[in-house]
Amino acid sequence: MKQKLTSSKVKYLVIFLFITCFIIGIVAIGWIILDYNHPSQGKVKTFKVRSSKTINYSPHSKETKEKKIISPVKIKRAATNHISQADNYAYLTEDVRLAMKGPLNPQKPKVVFLTFDDGPSTINTTKILNILNQNQVHATFFLVGNRINPQTQKLIQKEYEQGNGIGIHSFSHDYSILYPKGVPNSTTVLNEAQKTQNILKSFLGPQFNSRVWRYPGGSMSWKNIATSEILLQKNNYTWIDWNAANGDALGSKSPKNITASLNYHEMSLQVYPASNVKVVLMHDDNSKEVTIAALPQIIKYYRDHGYKFGILK
Repeated sequence: MKQKLTSSKVKYLVIFLFITCFIIGIVAIGWIILDYNHPSQGKVKTFKVRSSKTINYSPHSKETKEKKIISPVKIKRAATNHISQADNYAYLTEDVRLAMKGPLNPQKPKVVFLTFDDGPSTINTTKILNILNQNQVHATFFLVGNRINPQTQKLIQKEYEQGNGIGIHSFSHDYSILYPKGVPNSTTVLNEAQKTQNILKSFLGPQFNSRVWRYPGGSMSWKNIATSEILLQKNNYTWIDWNAANGDALGSKSPKNITASLNYHEMSLQVYPASNVKVVLMHDDNSKEVTIAALPQIIKYYRDHGYKFGILK
């Protein structure tokens, strides 16, 4: 009886082993066929794209498209009154106007803003630009709209491209139009600012926008400017006067030589409060030969006294 049971067990064991080996053989053959028709995922093909950068692409990857190269997001620079290279020495006009009131803080840097009104001039503007360039400093030019034309276009482009600031000094420069009875006509002031702005944009391009305004004669010369100031501010313009001058706006009483011009300048520094900021009033119309002659000494004065040179924006 025991011998029959043992033989039966052996028989079933042999059958079980045979079936197991058969199944394993079938599976092994299937894997061999599959591997022959489909290369391993570990094998990676390399392709070059037009940018000459190499990307990796696997046939079994879920991504079957070339990877996109993502460039950094560039923030568009707002239109302003100077080229981008001048950004690091351009100062907000509102901040400068506030700092002009003082007090002087010896612990803070000193900055001077050379400004030229009434241009452009076909005679003197180029001379001023050459002096600025030779001394590696910059200025802000306050332009009169009715003097901006095809004959002066290259001068304005040169002012701008050399890294200077461009301000607006009305369109007409006519006191009787701008200030009837000594009071600014706010609508006229704004219209002249916008008209001059549009001409400048047509010459310098859509990336140009000047929000810097100077009243002809200065704001201190006129009564009740508050209404005009509010209207300018609502339209994104801001005004600036000065706290230093070379005296070339005095007509027949203007300095007649370099020494007189420099003396007037030093005297003007005593009139206004001591501050870390100086805004120097000068002019570049056709009659300002003394201004041209004295300009290198004005630049030297501020350099010798530790000032940096800035432009208004």
